[in-house]
Amino acid sequence: MTRLKNICFLLFILALQVTATGQPYDQISKYAKSRIDYHFKAILKASAVVGASIAIVDNGQIVYATGYGFADRERHLAADEHTLYRVGSVTKSFTALSVLQLQEAGQLHINDRLGTHLTDFSIKSREDGRPQPVYIKDVLSHTAGLPSDLLNGFFATNPPDQAWATAALSHQYAIGPAQHLMAYSNIGYGLLGELIARKSGQSYADYLQAHIFEPLGMGHTGILPPGAPFPEGYARAYINDMAMNEPPLRDVASSMVHSNAIDLARYTMLHLNQGELNGQQVLDRELFQAMQQNQLGALTIPTRRQYGYGLLLEPMMAKDAKRGDTTMVTYSGHSGNTYAYHASFGYIPELGIGAVVLTNTDKGQSLANATKLLELYAETEKQLDLHRYDTTPHPPLELATAEERLGTYNSWFGPVKVKQPDKFKFKWRKYRVVMKREGEGPAFTETILRYGIFPKKRKDREYTFVRIGDETYLRGVIPSSQASAILGKRVDPQPVSATWEAALGTYELTGDPFPVPPEFPYRTQGTTATLRLKDGVLLFTLVSPVERLNTSFPLHPLNDQDAVGYTYARSTGHTISVFPDGKLLFSGFEFQRD
Repeated sequence: MTRLKNICFLLFILALQVTATGQPYDQISKYAKSRIDYHFKAILKASAVVGASIAIVDNGQIVYATGYGFADRERHLAADEHTLYRVGSVTKSFTALSVLQLQEAGQLHINDRLGTHLTDFSIKSREDGRPQPVYIKDVLSHTAGLPSDLLNGFFATNPPDQAWATAALSHQYAIGPAQHLMAYSNIGYGLLGELIARKSGQSYADYLQAHIFEPLGMGHTGILPPGAPFPEGYARAYINDMAMNEPPLRDVASSMVHSNAIDLARYTMLHLNQGELNGQQVLDRELFQAMQQNQLGALTIPTRRQYGYGLLLEPMMAKDAKRGDTTMVTYSGHSGNTYAYHASFGYIPELGIGAVVLTNTDKGQSLANATKLLELYAETEKQLDLHRYDTTPHPPLELATAEERLGTYNSWFGPVKVKQPDKFKFKWRKYRVVMKREGEGPAFTETILRYGIFPKKRKDREYTFVRIGDETYLRGVIPSSQASAILGKRVDPQPVSATWEAALGTYELTGDPFPVPPEFPYRTQGTTATLRLKDGVLLFTLVSPVERLNTSFPLHPLNDQDAVGYTYARSTGHTISVFPDGKLLFSGFEFQRD
């Protein structure tokens, strides 16, 4: 009898161990599991994604976590919930949390000027060329007027340090004053990483390890320094169907954290619990709630987008499938995209649920969608129809007259010339686009001509011309979700000095761009820059082997050396500087005239 008891006890202990070390994250219905697995496997196959991992959190527990495809295809290592991925801009949420921790510790206040703590930092105002005041809170919400990026050294085998980036910024001009518009800024979050290091006396990586990862039990999350070997379980990067190790990014506090689905699920639970997990309160509850409050409500260039401190906020509607009643909820989270890695984490406090999706393939951005995973989970386990829906009224903007629509716009699509008040067209990437006003209303619809001959009308897209102050802007609207954004600004011709006329021409990349591995597609050698006049507007064009660097936009000369331009695309806020010896500076790159 004693022996039988011992055997039963041993079997019980073994069962506990299997639960702890095997697959404990499978607490959802077979129907929900089949729907979720089918969705991700289908995208994995259709988009040629090599590997992915997911996790779902509900009521303080990880209820489902798994992987699909391969972490390392060549070694036949399957992806699972423990596979490590670079999480890209999800890093920004850790940075924002760290800054608020330092405020709680009395080391700084987010209302402080950044230059108070980083005395070597400065950026010039477009208004008068003097140093522009930049506040920590505005850097956190991408409203400080900082450029999006410094492109030289953005990826590099041995990236330049923050001191190099700070020095490069001192030659730049701000996009506009604080709270002018939201301009997503990786370089801004790089500065916040330096702020954290200086105020804490630790490196950024060591600070996160001591104050976030260790207290939360995120034992597999961290930051690899340049040159460090990738740990076992780190997913290979797949770009153009080639396996490689993606090089580091310069802006560490913007993009360099790596993690797995389980650790990020724990981090998601921290957010759902307002800064507390397993008895560890890593940030005061009131400060934590500030992360989730929209900071974009009073911009000069209004937006219906919502962003807190390191968190994207999206209104959603949850409809009960049985009762039919609806509830407005808020999705909070962040995505992250490098060349190969794509990540997404998000949660809905009102429902107590959250999700994580991670991938290792350049084609995986459509798969890395925590919102979609939450929609599937809510439908199959909660009987809730969950979808994006913004009831926030559009900002009351004055419509531009027919005459005010005419001119050249620096836009999300590149330079756009509007010659007729009711119709205009332009080239975008490999397509020709025709915008035509419908009826007597103010809205324009969009038709894309593929290969120049096959028309396809874009549904659920409308465009209008509006006035903000004395300027005319192009605004885009998605009627189904009520999302809207300013896409471009009219640039009026202005006198161009003899100095700028003498600077017209083509420039070759010189200097020493920071190298990357030969197989990695961020090789900038062979890039050219061109200055030209068109219809009285000074235009800058960059042509590079790196397709994502190719750009063209109008310039506004500030003096005989510096000109500024900002588009409304992902990379914005550039300064162009020319010199009598034929040198041109752009985004940390140096060019020389032919």
